[in-house]
Amino acid sequence: MHFASVVVVACAAIASARSRAASFPPWAPERELAALSKASAPWADGDGRARVRRELQRSVDALRPRETVADVSALVGEVLRNSGDLILDGRIFAHAHKPGAKDKRRGLAVMLKSATRYVALPNVAWYANEGSGGSLQDRDCRNVSVPFTVIAKKFGYASDCGILVPNPYFGNPGWINDLMGSLESWHHHASALRAAAAARPLATRIPKAFWRGKLLNHEGPNAHAYKFNDGRHVEYMGERYKERVEAGGLYPERHGDCEASGKEDGDRARLLGVSLTVARPDIFDVKCHMFDPPKNFTCVPDAAAAAELERARDAVLKHSKALYEDEFLHQGNYTRYKYALNLPGQTSGSYSRNLNHLWSIGAGVLLWDSSIVEWYYPALTTGETHVAVNRSTAIPVLDRLEGDMKEVAKLVAGAQRVHGQHMCARCIAQYWRDVFAAIRARVRYDLVLDDKTKVLAVVEAEGACDVYHEVAVSFPADDKHNYHGSIAYYKNHKPTVSRGVGLCDWLRRERKQEKVRVVR
Repeated sequence: MHFASVVVVACAAIASARSRAASFPPWAPERELAALSKASAPWADGDGRARVRRELQRSVDALRPRETVADVSALVGEVLRNSGDLILDGRIFAHAHKPGAKDKRRGLAVMLKSATRYVALPNVAWYANEGSGGSLQDRDCRNVSVPFTVIAKKFGYASDCGILVPNPYFGNPGWINDLMGSLESWHHHASALRAAAAARPLATRIPKAFWRGKLLNHEGPNAHAYKFNDGRHVEYMGERYKERVEAGGLYPERHGDCEASGKEDGDRARLLGVSLTVARPDIFDVKCHMFDPPKNFTCVPDAAAAAELERARDAVLKHSKALYEDEFLHQGNYTRYKYALNLPGQTSGSYSRNLNHLWSIGAGVLLWDSSIVEWYYPALTTGETHVAVNRSTAIPVLDRLEGDMKEVAKLVAGAQRVHGQHMCARCIAQYWRDVFAAIRARVRYDLVLDDKTKVLAVVEAEGACDVYHEVAVSFPADDKHNYHGSIAYYKNHKPTVSRGVGLCDWLRRERKQEKVRVVR
């Protein structure tokens, strides 16, 4: 192909991407990616995997390079002092008393061990940040000392110095946390969702945008004061939760303190999303199985945004009985709907684990417009893989889509491509391998971590022998048989996680065996 022809094709691709972006509401992460890439349309090449790799490399390039054994040894010591994790010869070693969410730590260990069943993970040391909003927003991300990963960046790609990695909720069907992180379980579960989706053509689906989840608040001492009792939600004083909700909410007249720290961001977005059902119940089925929305918006700095929230609050409280649904819907039932809406996470307004499976259900995906990003977001393109919406654009977008089934079919195909290229079990394993390989190359971990004598010297010098142990993960022998979607399957295929051998004991044993092999 002549150079002039290449230029014409490239220009046409950029023009096409601009046209797609202009035809639907803009999406914040796409705009930021364009700015970071210093390109008008970085998604125009059509290769989502290449864009994901470029963003990964941009984050890894923020790490301070290491070039000598002494420098790398110092880095490994710093990782150990910060309760970081290590992978050595495919084994996962972690600090026995690392603070944080135990279920996420367990899920991460299961996911990484699952990944080794698909790919070989290189030797690496890093710190896994389990939060959903990042931790170094005020730091200069041009000379980061310790490699660390995050599962989302609430304020965009450049807001945090961490390296984006998958969240650990793959494999967890929603009610059995012990399966969190199991890529085998995720493979079976996603396959079942895709089969259910294939059995429901678009023309037969309910023409509504579907969402289920919690709508709560962080206002005052009674926020989130719930417990489970025989499978039903009960308010902490023992009064029947459903009856209180149907009467207008738990505390319809009580306004607690306005939450200004950002914890309420997710609940406020969910409030706006649920209010769409009040406005247009013919095209939105957005309801809650836990319902106590935020009510005080006096600290919201933008007057227009505060007014929008107040209107949504008044609407949902007036129709609370219609918006509450105590029936738990399994994810296979999502395939009954033509559209799937994803709203920000309830805890702090960052990522939502709900999105993990939405790419598999054969529906058009609607993402609530925000600055949140996850590891695969560079591969997403407005109008191709999803459409971004907010309270003012969601209704006209859905009206438009309902009038153009070819557009919907294109979105469904794009969503399925996202799963096939980024969310499949092997895809996730390969991405972890890419992350660790990039970190290794940047900080020359090969100089130390591939030599057990040098690793042992660092661990002993840091006094970490007694606190670092292998995270031993074992899987049922028959976990690759056909998945049938039953609770019995899940209960019988939970991986087992236990504390294994101490890091120093293992290193000494392996070093001794290596010497024996050399003698032979």
